[in-house]
Amino acid sequence: MPRGYLIWLTVFVTCVSLCSACKVKREEAVPPGGEAAAPAEPPEGFSLICASDFKVANYKGQVLILDFWATWCGPCKREIPHLIKLQEKYRDQGLTIVGITFDDNPDKDVPPYAAKVGMNYVNVRGTDEMKGDYAIMGLPTIIIYDRDGNLDTKRDGYIGEEKLEEIIKRLLSPPA
Repeated sequence: MPRGYLIWLTVFVTCVSLCSACKVKREEAVPPGGEAAAPAEPPEGFSLICASDFKVANYKGQVLILDFWATWCGPCKREIPHLIKLQEKYRDQGLTIVGITFDDNPDKDVPPYAAKVGMNYVNVRGTDEMKGDYAIMGLPTIIIYDRDGNLDTKRDGYIGEEKLEEIIKRLLSPPA
């Protein structure tokens, strides 16, 4: 076999393996001799809406953070507690966080996860069209709009709480 073919085959198999590993769904374990506990209700502020009901323009006057995520994404799950905390801290000052979930079955997977972690913000069922509209290349991706609806920041990959809070504070401050 030609050497180039083997290299491409190896790259292809590796990519397929990595993608498959990322999308593995893990069911909650049932305790021995018992039934699984009923999932708790998601907290106040959480809802799951259709993409057709979401428009950035509806949030003018707010600093808007869009968090593109999924329950199977490790870095997404690492970032969500920061978003929950920041939503609580800055909501009354004009911050709105909206999650855009790309789970395969968001109606089944997202509400129990939201209940478990205390997710206190709206989530949208993401679509392939949204991936294109926002040029989403991977998860997580954070997009931040200022109060006038202008794109301020787009960040692919995990962003730490301190950096995110720095951006929020800057956008929430009155103009100098």
